[in-house]
Amino acid sequence: IPSDSGTIQLLDREQLNILAATGREATVFAQRGSIQLSEFPLNEYVIKEKKTICVDNTQIDTRYITSMGNERLRSFLGIPLIVKETAIGLITLDSYQIARYTKQDEELGLAIANHASIAIENARLFEVEQRRRKQAEALRKATEALTTSIEMDRVFEIIFDSLIELVPYDSASIETVNDGDFKIIAGRGIAEELLGKNYSTQPEKWGSSDKIRQPIIISDVQADSRFEKLKGSEYIRCWMGIPLFSQGKLTGYLNLDSRTPGFFNLEHAAIAQTFANQAAIAIENARLFQEENHRTRIIEALANIANEISTTKEVISALDKIAERALSLLNASTIAIYL
Repeated sequence: IPSDSGTIQLLDREQLNILAATGREATVFAQRGSIQLSEFPLNEYVIKEKKTICVDNTQIDTRYITSMGNERLRSFLGIPLIVKETAIGLITLDSYQIARYTKQDEELGLAIANHASIAIENARLFEVEQRRRKQAEALRKATEALTTSIEMDRVFEIIFDSLIELVPYDSASIETVNDGDFKIIAGRGIAEELLGKNYSTQPEKWGSSDKIRQPIIISDVQADSRFEKLKGSEYIRCWMGIPLFSQGKLTGYLNLDSRTPGFFNLEHAAIAQTFANQAAIAIENARLFQEENHRTRIIEALANIANEISTTKEVISALDKIAERALSLLNASTIAIYL
């Protein structure tokens, strides 16, 4: 079917991903990568009705979306790609000529599309299987890596390093939650002023208690009032929050950020949640180790202080040593002893 421009577009939920393009106009159009189905009425008709559609003159058909670079195109032919009675995408053909496409072209295009649909679906299924195998292997390695340390800072590093192998992100953070109060305790790629940040939110704006115990995806945080727009987070467009549990209790969230609207999907959420379940255990183990280590240091410090008091005859010298140990133990900046 002679044409001046054409694309193959595959459906992904409410988006069409441009898989291939030929001709100057289509090549320019394909630079978008993906388009919203609802923004292109002709494409939407082909997908939802699973029928071909032919436009003889795009300049007088309001359903045709004119954009920079395709002003010369006059005829349009949209052909559905159907597998097992389900539309998986479409083929678009364009021509500079008015009324270029005929009924015979529609029939021929549909016959070709039927064969192409099977080949595309087989290739896609193979790709999905390969991707799942890689994800399973990456998840196994990530889970194994979590067992290599019980030092809190090192556990955080392992989580962020492993996570990016499973789900690509521009930045990520870990926050604790306690009765609606949140604190960002670790991050990768986030603004420095966000680390240690405390903030409050209204849990009810997220819906029922069951919903906040499940992965949450916001396709465009700039258009969603639920997202807390903290200073330093202006670059974030798509956000995914993965709950962290300890003994069945919600203890925090693993947050993933992207500069691309609509980037995260349910597949990302599923694999991130599987990893987060193991990460939460590693964080809890590191916390318990940290507490036990702190208790041990307190006991040792108290024993040393008692020894100083019992063995020294110089009160000021003993008090100086006690103050020094207390500063270290309590991570304080100043200390005073009153007699």
